[in-house]
Amino acid sequence: MALYAAGFSEYACQLTGLNNSSWIGKAISIAIVILVVFINVLGSKQVARAQTAIIAFGLIILIAFIGFRLAQAHVPLITTADKGNGIIGILSAAGLLYVTYEGVGVVTNTAGNMKNPKKQLPIALFLSLIIVMLIYIIASAIVIMTIGVKVAVANQGHVLATAGE
Repeated sequence: MALYAAGFSEYACQLTGLNNSSWIGKAISIAIVILVVFINVLGSKQVARAQTAIIAFGLIILIAFIGFRLAQAHVPLITTADKGNGIIGILSAAGLLYVTYEGVGVVTNTAGNMKNPKKQLPIALFLSLIIVMLIYIIASAIVIMTIGVKVAVANQGHVLATAGE
């Protein structure tokens, strides 16, 4: 959790123009960890609700990013990537983003509420993976088409925040 809190803190500071290495970045990370501990103490129903809300919030942000940045996208930025690997770069970036997706755990947590989990759970898992892959591939393509490969590489830690600006 501390790793994700530190990552979120970096994005929050990047988007707000604050210095992440200052006490503000650390305070944001600590507040996130305390909030998550508090939610866990409240019980499993609140954890499930929080997970659903966090995933929905993340999806809304990604879809809004895609929608707003689509107008500024320039397809030539994909084909003019360094070393001619624009499409491969997009797929690699999407793969790295995909690794961070932990919503699959939420899908498996709902198995107890399914009428026929042996049939429904595999379908739910595959559908969630396909949907997330599509969103991340599109978001990665939009990043490359709006800021280019050089800027994306230079801002590896916060490329979505940079592209979102």
